[in-house]
Amino acid sequence: MSISPIPQNTVMTGNGGFITFPWLRWFDELVNGHVGDATTLDGVAATGYATAAHLHTGVYAPAGAFIDEPFDAGHFDWSVAAGNQITLAYTISGTVLTMLWQIDASTTTAGAASLTMRIPGLYAAALSVSGFHTYSTAAGGWDIGPVETAVGSGNVTLYTRTRVAWPAEAGTIYTRGQLTLEIA
Repeated sequence: MSISPIPQNTVMTGNGGFITFPWLRWFDELVNGHVGDATTLDGVAATGYATAAHLHTGVYAPAGAFIDEPFDAGHFDWSVAAGNQITLAYTISGTVLTMLWQIDASTTTAGAASLTMRIPGLYAAALSVSGFHTYSTAAGGWDIGPVETAVGSGNVTLYTRTRVAWPAEAGTIYTRGQLTLEIA
């Protein structure tokens, strides 16, 4: 099936609204292929939409590949060694940061009410955000617990499901998660 480019003088209406030509042009280029150079749409710098790489399918790849955060024991307030950090990565689109983590076989001490991990890239949260992570302890097996960050904080706080203290365990604490937040 061949799709013809949408003429510039076309106005699309529906539900009492209309789509302006710049948006119409962007949709047309997204469906029919890239019209500008590698970093713009029709020669206009891209802002707020994905244009990182144009594939031959006529679809733009998402902006911002994930960036691996190098290991730094100072990013954690519990015992995490270089080999325990399987994944700590982030991507940014505008002011939105999405982080991924997988920390395996780490160690905690008795009485730790929460575990704290630095937001990758040394960013700070612009909004308070909550989410969930999966975690495992030798004492309790796999479970789901809350994750949160506060306005202005550069850290993510990890809790057990019931927010009781983390058990003291050597090499048996695992956590995996993803959190999306606005950064300052």
